[in-house]
Amino acid sequence: MNNAKIIVSVLCLMSFVFMPVAFSKPETIAWEEITETDWSVSGDSLYEGHSAVMIFEKILADDKKMEKKKCYRTIYRRIRILGYEGRKQADVEAPFFYLDQEIELVKGRTILRDGTIIELQKSQIIEKEVIKTKKNKYKQLSFSIPGVSDDCIIEYILLYRLRRNPHIWTVQKDIPLILGEMRWKFGRFKAPKFLADFLVSLVTPNYLWLNHYSRPSIKHIPNLKEATELLFRIDNVPAFETEPYTLPEASLRTRLICYYGSIDPPSTYWGGRGTTIANRLTRFSKKNKKLKKVLKSFESLQTNREKIAAAYRWVQENLINTDYVDVTKIDKSGKKKEIKLREHKSIDDIIKRGYADKEMIHFVFCDMLREMGIDAKLSYLKSRINGMFEEKAKYSQFNESMVAVVDELKNYEFYAPGFPYLNIGEIPWYCEGVKALVTNADDIFVTVTFSKATDNVTSYKYQFDISDELEIRGQQSASYGGHQARKMRMEVLNKDTADFQAILLEEFEEDQSNAERSGFEFKNLTKQQENLELSCEVEFPSLSVMGSRLILKPFDYMSEAINPFHATDRMRPLLFDYAFQLSEEAIFTLPKGWQVDALPDSKEYENQAGSCRVSISYSANILSVHREFVLIQPFWGVDAYSLVKDLFQQRQNMSGSSIILSKATSVSETN
Repeated sequence: MNNAKIIVSVLCLMSFVFMPVAFSKPETIAWEEITETDWSVSGDSLYEGHSAVMIFEKILADDKKMEKKKCYRTIYRRIRILGYEGRKQADVEAPFFYLDQEIELVKGRTILRDGTIIELQKSQIIEKEVIKTKKNKYKQLSFSIPGVSDDCIIEYILLYRLRRNPHIWTVQKDIPLILGEMRWKFGRFKAPKFLADFLVSLVTPNYLWLNHYSRPSIKHIPNLKEATELLFRIDNVPAFETEPYTLPEASLRTRLICYYGSIDPPSTYWGGRGTTIANRLTRFSKKNKKLKKVLKSFESLQTNREKIAAAYRWVQENLINTDYVDVTKIDKSGKKKEIKLREHKSIDDIIKRGYADKEMIHFVFCDMLREMGIDAKLSYLKSRINGMFEEKAKYSQFNESMVAVVDELKNYEFYAPGFPYLNIGEIPWYCEGVKALVTNADDIFVTVTFSKATDNVTSYKYQFDISDELEIRGQQSASYGGHQARKMRMEVLNKDTADFQAILLEEFEEDQSNAERSGFEFKNLTKQQENLELSCEVEFPSLSVMGSRLILKPFDYMSEAINPFHATDRMRPLLFDYAFQLSEEAIFTLPKGWQVDALPDSKEYENQAGSCRVSISYSANILSVHREFVLIQPFWGVDAYSLVKDLFQQRQNMSGSSIILSKATSVSETN
């Protein structure tokens, strides 16, 4: 159970034990006066290059009725439009916090220079379905504020009713913010003395500022000792600037985290969380006779490696993963029918029923290892797709689990059999490099290591014939290993044949959209121990002849070698999905009567970030082109930016080579 659920449950219980202070209706926010200061915001040197500036964003988070699962959040934004591009700020998608959120009030208006006010009408508010389940439909609200010009002010107010207020206020926008303000109103409770300390340990207001450019201020209302609300303020937040290949935006923008939680320091809090999770597994695994029966077939195994491998294979082959696959049975009519899943209360329940979600699969795997005398521990982490884990923020942030095993050198190795298409020892790329909470460990947090480039090898092979009409036809094939293979397999999970053929074919079409393809084939789609292989027949437009010569650019028929790094300087660290190695071979059979005039020199470049190599050879009418690129690790600090930039630039430069072909002149023609 996460913190929010615990807090709400405790407050619901306490509402029967003691009377809270009086509650009021959510505070209504009215339009504030438009001032000369607002109109004075212009595209001068301070905001040069910006077509819009947010004058203020004011948030009111009212949690007074939290015990009744009725919280309110009001968002009030005022924006100065400074040019044509700034008009898009009038197209608003209401922030989406929770599936069950309700928006009780929407107001918007445009104010022109001459004082004219144009109000947003109800008919201009649109609800669009974003998620549909068997029981419910969830919609997102959007609107366009009318009457916007290149020199005006727009503003809008949104009032939400929520079961709980979201933890995070993302302060930094895509445009500059002059003033950001958040008022957090929380309830006070008069609890009996025997419950007071327990209540404080759960619902003490906590806050944490991250990535702020100016100094925030915090005001306790009415005072520090008897605060019933907090007022946060921050000034002059610059627009967020994107950079390619870096940490998730959610972790980089200026933001404020507000939540109810422990008064303990982070180390104590997370240590307690680890103990709680470990105790849960201990209780859950008390009833595991069926598991012990399974382990009897492993008794002949001698080494820990053999035991871990056997347990890994067993859970993947014998437990249906309900996070990814529906559990079905065949009814009397021969049709598949989805089984209603039951709650597991023990390890034996899982083994008896033959299905479990990802976390429960890791429970079984961890218990198996322990029963075989292996020091295995549950571990929890936050995927870096969803932003980075914040150790100082003391609330549940984890969305993934794995199992950690201490090896002979006292290092941790991580296993993740609950994820589809992962071989033993592999973990999802988005879990690499993050901090994992390891339960009942001396060190609470352990950093998960990155995979190596040699673990993630992709190989392309191109076999082309150039016809007498100078058309290029042939076959493209690819072999994917490691993370790239799993990415592609996950994309086609539960898809029918037509769908996954279209998805996999995109791998080729991204590089050469002008080609025509047919005869698409694939191998080892579900065999995770083998490389995934794709191939297809391909035809390109004819080459253009210039007199008796033509220019062949061989790398136009291979994977695209772009350089995404053009900026001179770098603000943030670089983070790729994973380290990788890309090997390519292209073979061109030339038409009769044509020959290569001259070959470009072989090229090779290597630095601390990786390497790239290109070699071209010609013999007996066969032109062979080889290219290799290696990025040795995915994470690089700002100080290493020039290394990564140079590596990608060298790769791009090497891929610009052209080869001149000429029509051979026979002896008889010369005479």
